Amino acid sequence: MKIANLAAVLLFFPAPAPPAAHASGDIDAYVAAEMAARRIPGLAFAVARGGSILRTGYYGLANVEVKAPVGETSVFAIASLDKELTGAGLMRLVESGKVSLDDLLTKHIEGPWGEIRVRHLLTHTSGLPDQVAGTIEGRSFSAYTTEQLLGTIRELEAVAPPGERFLYSDANFFLAQLVTERCGGMPWREFVAREIFEPAGMGGATFMDPLIVRPGRVSPYNLDPSGVLLRDPARDVDLGPLYNDLGMTVRDFAAWLIALETDRPLSRAVREAMWTPVRLADGSLATMVGQWRNYGFGFGLDRVFGHRVVLHSGYVGVGFVMFPDDRLSVVVFTNMRHSAGSDPVGLA
Repeated sequence: MKIANLAAVLLFFPAPAPPAAHASGDIDAYVAAEMAARRIPGLAFAVARGGSILRTGYYGLANVEVKAPVGETSVFAIASLDKELTGAGLMRLVESGKVSLDDLLTKHIEGPWGEIRVRHLLTHTSGLPDQVAGTIEGRSFSAYTTEQLLGTIRELEAVAPPGERFLYSDANFFLAQLVTERCGGMPWREFVAREIFEPAGMGGATFMDPLIVRPGRVSPYNLDPSGVLLRDPARDVDLGPLYNDLGMTVRDFAAWLIALETDRPLSRAVREAMWTPVRLADGSLATMVGQWRNYGFGFGLDRVFGHRVVLHSGYVGVGFVMFPDDRLSVVVFTNMRHSAGSDPVGLA
């Protein structure tokens, strides 16, 4: 795993004092160079240290066509960064005794789940493959109700018994959201807004219907095989109940990481459980090759420079790196798809 300037420069300077006076210019130059090299239209970052936001930066264009700049109120789609929020929401119910990590999934959702338990969903160890998008290719997820999408997932053929393999699959977290809805007594969007956004102070977090004009919404981009800049069509449709189209500002996500540091909205014990590497049935640690060393409950886990690291990325070009023992976090949001080379975790 590569950790570049933003975190590396800051890690070795005592909080709350910033690095040397020239560091601000160095970071601006670094970001500009990386954006040019990676063809990133727009980027925002936030650095949090010691429980407060130390610095933010806004660069480039939120929308290339109308030349709208990225700014403090720019709302980025966060894609798979909602896995941390999904995990935290479900763990709130675990804390309150409404759900157990050892509950069989069949206790909450009828289906051919066998020995899949709630913990397997949050750790990508259910054995379910990541094939949901492929089964409904050519149709927006909004064309499906939750029950229809659940029916599609019920038809997936498991590729391993629960607990034996780490298989990154969005189906796991869709099911985790359903468990949260059924045990929390309200739609997942309402639950996460009440239990996560409000206590963490994430005032700009929102669910973005692509058909509704949303001031500040950042347009998504991709590159075709010849390198031509394109609007990313996958983010111009309503992806419905599987992905939720959750968006927020870079400061909102930094506020979420600060809340985790200060035991809001989760207790320290639950937070540390989510940041504990998952062991498979054979005793080995779950590993996502090419991404991070280990995985917890919705969080990637690694070590850099001898420091513990919590991290994740989203395919739309967003990511974060957190050094919890050093109380340092860097959030990087871009509007260039990760697969096109934006590498937000590397930039952080």
